[in-house]
Amino acid sequence: MKPKSFQSGSVSPARAEAAFFAIFDGHAGSGAALVASKCLHEHVKTRLGDVLESIIHLDRNETLLSGRGRSDSSYSISKVDSVSLRCDDLVIGALEAAFVDMDSQIVEDKQTWRI
Repeated sequence: MKPKSFQSGSVSPARAEAAFFAIFDGHAGSGAALVASKCLHEHVKTRLGDVLESIIHLDRNETLLSGRGRSDSSYSISKVDSVSLRCDDLVIGALEAAFVDMDSQIVEDKQTWRI
């Protein structure tokens, strides 16, 4: 089956469905909770978007690695094993970076606005 295209000859970009749930308790103040409730999902979306292609690529390789036996002569597959990066690592890193971005935004906003 060929990928659907949105223009002649072009393949639609990678897309992943997700849901985001959060509780903003305001331990840094009600203003910080309000800003986070309005902006954190955008930081998460941006950071996950930055690693989406890598996640999809790694997921395909992980499926390939777990889906068949390997021989020592399969250089390209064993090369993937030597890099101990998993999809979960990229997602965790992206989420951590999104929270750092959110903290930085709150610090900047506190200098400009009363939050």
